[in-house]
Amino acid sequence: MPNTSSAKKALRGSLKKKAFNLITKSKIKNALRDFRKAITTSPSEYQITLSKAFSALDKAVKTNFIPRGRADRKKARLAAQAAKANIVEVESTEKIDTTPVVSKAKKTTIASKVTKKKPATKAKNTTKKAV
Repeated sequence: MPNTSSAKKALRGSLKKKAFNLITKSKIKNALRDFRKAITTSPSEYQITLSKAFSALDKAVKTNFIPRGRADRKKARLAAQAAKANIVEVESTEKIDTTPVVSKAKKTTIASKVTKKKPATKAKNTTKKAV
């Protein structure tokens, strides 16, 4: 137990922070759990849970609960899981067209790539004279 009045105030503050941090931690865990569940059960409807997970991570960074790098790493890994689940679904439901695609871009000539050089200009004397 704290003895001084400032220690008592610090204890009250730390208890409030602890409660807030537990809420934030549970929001992140729930969002990640819901996303992973949505990926396994219905990969086509993962976007809602992905945005909730991103939002929970961004709010945690905003309140200095977790560092920016950790949130970015978690978001990158979630996005990779989502992309992987989306690719698996597309390949299983649609037939992929494997015909080669021919580019219709215009061919440029060497003469059009050469740029004209501007004539050199004389440098102005910018030094000031002493008065």
